[in-house]
Amino acid sequence: MASRVHEFWLPRRGSSSEEYEDAFARDAAAGRFALADGATESSFSALWAQLLVNDFVQNAAGDLDDWKKHLPGLQAQWYASVHRPSLAWNVEAKLEQGAFATFLGVVVKYAGSIPQWDAAAVGDTCLFHTRGTELFSAFPVDRSDKFNNSPRLIGSRTSPEALWKNSLPCIQASGLSGDRLWLMTDALAQWCLLEHEKHDGPWPRLDAMLHEPEPDRALGAWIDELRSSRQMRNDDVTLLAIEL
Repeated sequence: MASRVHEFWLPRRGSSSEEYEDAFARDAAAGRFALADGATESSFSALWAQLLVNDFVQNAAGDLDDWKKHLPGLQAQWYASVHRPSLAWNVEAKLEQGAFATFLGVVVKYAGSIPQWDAAAVGDTCLFHTRGTELFSAFPVDRSDKFNNSPRLIGSRTSPEALWKNSLPCIQASGLSGDRLWLMTDALAQWCLLEHEKHDGPWPRLDAMLHEPEPDRALGAWIDELRSSRQMRNDDVTLLAIEL
């Protein structure tokens, strides 16, 4: 049973679409969804983020833990794509440090009509499970004050041993038909948790915009307003809204 999905992305204000450094991939039929947020300070982070999400979604035969085994190959692919013999020394040094990104991968399956999902995360790209106005879970960050400028990241030049020295946050959960999963990068996720903590849950508002004749236009105008009023940080925004 395939879930219905709406995808939305918007670069930070003042940046072009070519400067967008988030990445997402989805295969609703296979029930695999992924988001990543490339770290602006690192080189070629958008490419690294895209490699991470594409591999997770295309690896439909593997479980959540299996994608970690692919990282050395993805690291080699990233380096081969960006390295050139004639690079200036300072660019070469930056490449040796690598690119960095947060990551969220979700696998949705159905037991009859009951949706079930597994999720794994590195950093502060978030998954929310809602039913109507109620928030059932927030993963891996569950409070707005837990966001900071140094989330855990996956590096394109970091050894696998260093990457996984800490346990990988994972969840398993289930819901009901009609529930929603919201996958978001950090700026939007933090705003949603702030609203939730004020008991002014954002979920009906988000859901209403998805039902607009032009949902992307509605979402874009709304985020622009939040940025202008400084309610939301000016950062790339990516959203996958999954109706189960």
